[in-house]
Amino acid sequence: MAVVYFIGFPTFFTDMPFLTRQEMAFMFVCPAILAMTHRQWGLRRRRLALIAACLGMELSHYSTMYLFLGALTVAWLAESGSRWIPQRWRGTVGAEPAMAGGAARDSRTLSIGAILTVTVIAVGWGGVATGPWVVPWPTPVRSLPA
Repeated sequence: MAVVYFIGFPTFFTDMPFLTRQEMAFMFVCPAILAMTHRQWGLRRRRLALIAACLGMELSHYSTMYLFLGALTVAWLAESGSRWIPQRWRGTVGAEPAMAGGAARDSRTLSIGAILTVTVIAVGWGGVATGPWVVPWPTPVRSLPA
């Protein structure tokens, strides 16, 4: 009875085909988070993996990319703002000495450059290339014959 109700529900036929794009975008969120948190990789490799995952996310589903960009920006602001908190309140007790001080700050995956690159990806593909924004020049997708 539950199977008949589930398959007979209109949302199953109207919304389910569109959820595959969002699910694919979430498959790119996981490597992006891994790239930001995997300290065994070098900084360059982590940033390139983050940018590649964000590119895949943008090509899969715009809205997921916009939310992820917002989350990245908030995380970067929180991380940058944490340097104004006195050292005794940061909770670095038990942390490795190399990561509790300046080395952690120098090896951050999130930087203003990474945020700007992700923003360019979101604006470049989601805004200019596919045409939801009005631009004076022809975009690649809008210039294709129908």
